[in-house]
Amino acid sequence: MLGLMSTLNTAKSGINATQVNINVTSHNISNANTEGYSRQVAKLVTTTPFSAPSFSSMAGPGQFGTGVEVASVTRVRNHFLDYQVRNETSKQGEYEIKYETLSKVEGILNEPSDSGLTSIMSDFFKAWQDVSNSPADSNARTVLAQKTDALTGALNSYYNQLTKMQEDACESIKQTVYDVNSLLSQIDTINQEIIQVSVAGQSPNDLMDRRDLLLDQLSAKMNINVDRNQNFNGENVSPVDSNGVIDPTLIKSVFNQEIKSFSYVANIDKTGTANADGTYTYEVTYYTHGDMTSNTNARTIKVNMTEAEAKELSQTRVLWADKNGEAIKNGCETISENEVVDFSELNIFKPSSGELKGHQDVQEQLDEYITQINNVAKAMALAVNAVHSASADGSTDTMPFFVNSDVAKYNEDGTLKNLDEVLAAEKDITAGNISINKEILNDVMKINAGKDETSGEGDGKRALAIAQIMDTMMMIQNMSSSTTREEFVGTLEENEYGVLTIASDKKGMKVESYYKDIINKLGVQTQEANRVVTNQTALLSDFENQRLQVSGVSLDEEMVNLIQFQHAYGANAKIISTVDELLDVLINGLKK
Repeated sequence: MLGLMSTLNTAKSGINATQVNINVTSHNISNANTEGYSRQVAKLVTTTPFSAPSFSSMAGPGQFGTGVEVASVTRVRNHFLDYQVRNETSKQGEYEIKYETLSKVEGILNEPSDSGLTSIMSDFFKAWQDVSNSPADSNARTVLAQKTDALTGALNSYYNQLTKMQEDACESIKQTVYDVNSLLSQIDTINQEIIQVSVAGQSPNDLMDRRDLLLDQLSAKMNINVDRNQNFNGENVSPVDSNGVIDPTLIKSVFNQEIKSFSYVANIDKTGTANADGTYTYEVTYYTHGDMTSNTNARTIKVNMTEAEAKELSQTRVLWADKNGEAIKNGCETISENEVVDFSELNIFKPSSGELKGHQDVQEQLDEYITQINNVAKAMALAVNAVHSASADGSTDTMPFFVNSDVAKYNEDGTLKNLDEVLAAEKDITAGNISINKEILNDVMKINAGKDETSGEGDGKRALAIAQIMDTMMMIQNMSSSTTREEFVGTLEENEYGVLTIASDKKGMKVESYYKDIINKLGVQTQEANRVVTNQTALLSDFENQRLQVSGVSLDEEMVNLIQFQHAYGANAKIISTVDELLDVLINGLKK
């Protein structure tokens, strides 16, 4: 039979176990509002009972229990829900960036509205129509000059704002790369601490919560895979997309130098002329770990690539690197300073979701919109200049209506100073540099409005032909940065009034229609991004609520547990008090 001392020890174990439960409950309540905290529970097990009958222990009705002990204190966590939350967080991060950027582009272009480019272009061509009706009226010409100035000003503004957004996107990529590397460093440090604590036989619950919170934050930047080490609670972390990199692990539970990181490409500069294979050699400057706070982090390599490949690199700007941030090639080899490599050898990091993916995609989208706005500006300039001068190749053009402001220079009297250079630079006109010829702006009577292109007043037939460009089908969709006036307008043909004008191409598009297509595409992309954000917000909220139900702290539940543990503590204390009274009877009562 068990003695009173055994009963005393059993009650003592109950008090100790209950005290642990109360401590755990207190910890849960204290961290009810702590971000990333997971509810903890104490796992209780019975202690070893008295053994079976033997020479040293008498037989009895069964094994007698000896109490309870705390086997472990663990956190309540569902790793599948963690995976779901992180996966949806990556998607939401990507499309939030896209929606935010595309909404800003919509705000810049401001269509449809009275101040949008569609309205401004309509006013521009209407002004030409008015000049054709009153070619001798200086007021009509002045209005045309002002409408043209407004048109070029709007195009300049769109270009500057969109390029500024591109610069901001680059800055965001740089910051994201820096943040990703910082998060990886923090996670790696905590990972090693968790392993050390686990090896010592303890449960690093709070450390694992901190690691999971950082992993959640990392998943917003890029989609990740987390491989859990069951032995010592360590975790290996790698991106979902390896991009051809050998062993793309970013964090390893077992210490290993062969882990990867990321670096940010700051500058891409073309050097020299084309190589024999059509590529160019570019000087590419990147910063290790995206840290541009010191020039000691800058590295320069030389990359042979085509202009299209250079454009791809400028849109992505993230290189796989080793642990120290040195760029790698062929999946694993470090690239030395000033080493020459081919583009195919580079390992560019392009995640399939996350904020970084969003920033990279909007770089491409912004570049596309800038190119299309440039096409509108250049098409307007080449078409109007061709009809205004009656010259398809510009060889006889003495008064170009639109000029490249980066090149055009003027004499003190306001006349154009460098006509030949201006005509040569016409193919380089963009929305950022298109400008009305200041000589025409200063003297509107120099506008060629009549059939005789050298006339000041004229009969208005040429102005009418320019006004009709609005309805002319042109191959604007095939415009490139190197397209010349002659390549774009082809051979000029006489219209019914004997004015040389642009022949309409059935395969082409009207300038206004081309621009409206841009606006329509932008609207569709913005709506789609908004739809995905709305859906992801709802889906992510659902998964987060599920995870909160599993891992979150319910104050009501903890209060119920606290009352239960309080009664258990009191009951065990009562047993001790009872044993004390019984012992008193045995010890002191026998003396009587």
